[in-house]
Amino acid sequence: YLLFERRRNPCVAWCQRRMPSCRRESFFFYEFPVVACGGSAFVLFIVASILSQSDLESRCQSSRHMYVASVYIVLTVFVLSFFGFVPFLEFFVHSPMLRQIHMAMRYYHISETPPSMIYVSDGGVQDCTGVLQLMLRRCGRILLALAAADPEDNLAVLRETMKIAVKSKLGSFYDPKDPRRDVSLLLDEFKRNRSQTYLHIGISYGWDRGEQGSGAAGAEGTAAGGGETSARPEAQRRTFTGPQRTGHLLVVKNRLPPSWEDIELEPPLTEAEIISGASWKEKGEEEEDEEESSEGGSAAHARHASGDSIPEFKSMHSFGLRSGGKRLATAKLGGCCCNCCHVGCCNVGPKFPHVANANQCLTPALFSSLCRLGHRLSQDAIELLCQQDCFEEPWEHCVQ
Repeated sequence: YLLFERRRNPCVAWCQRRMPSCRRESFFFYEFPVVACGGSAFVLFIVASILSQSDLESRCQSSRHMYVASVYIVLTVFVLSFFGFVPFLEFFVHSPMLRQIHMAMRYYHISETPPSMIYVSDGGVQDCTGVLQLMLRRCGRILLALAAADPEDNLAVLRETMKIAVKSKLGSFYDPKDPRRDVSLLLDEFKRNRSQTYLHIGISYGWDRGEQGSGAAGAEGTAAGGGETSARPEAQRRTFTGPQRTGHLLVVKNRLPPSWEDIELEPPLTEAEIISGASWKEKGEEEEDEEESSEGGSAAHARHASGDSIPEFKSMHSFGLRSGGKRLATAKLGGCCCNCCHVGCCNVGPKFPHVANANQCLTPALFSSLCRLGHRLSQDAIELLCQQDCFEEPWEHCVQ
């Protein structure tokens, strides 16, 4: 809940002048009326409960009146909370408890002026991908790293985002290889073909031919074109900031291709590996070449193949991440907190790479493996995305 004081309430300003120590606690003053009403109802209810245990008729009568008064106070506050758009009832909008009740009842505050307290949530309520914002800018190339909890590759989050984009008339989606096919078939193929590292979806911006061809000029016309623009329907008055008629969405999802399931656990990422771009295997090969002259090529090669020549692997022995001369497979990683959780009965929970959102304490081995997986999965998509020449299909150039 965020407090936006577009104008200072006179009562709140008067209280803050009388109480300099609470000058910064505006939220307390706004919420105090509802808290006072709720506290009064609670006190009346407690007192009525105590009086109802007495044998005197007068006290029983008083307890009955207090019960009724407490119920009336609660009902009155609840009913008046739906009239927060009235200026002198605005303080009902500042109660988090009442706002939760309104949200459960699907009630939305509507008024000529915005409320002074707004409930802000993350994008998961509607779109947690960020694609809709980029479509509003008519971006030509969009890279989406989709890390939603979706071990079955149903792509429910992406499907919902595409549905919202079509409903909002931001654009439509198509298969770049064959636009005659429905785009849902493209998503189904991605689910079946687990070896596919990325998903390529075409975007056609706008909703009619006039809007699709407007581009940046259409946006300028909206700002300066007065009467003609205002006569268009609301769906067609949508303005854009980019000249793109079409776009390309490349989706990289966190999933483990079948050919990578047997990959053994690799050493943790190091700063030198990230900066240089050389993998730990290439680094080991360089050290192997330096050691060949001193101890013989076969011995150095054996040490490199087993990982003993890499300092980061030496610490894994102490955690039991190696057994029988073979390292633990990356696909078997689970657990939380520390590397010792990956062995024995502690290696529980969803396995790599589909880690539960509740697990906010990734182990060093699990975090490093996720980083390596993301780097490998996104390689093909980024190479395609960074092509200098246009990577559109030949048929797209023939569309007028």
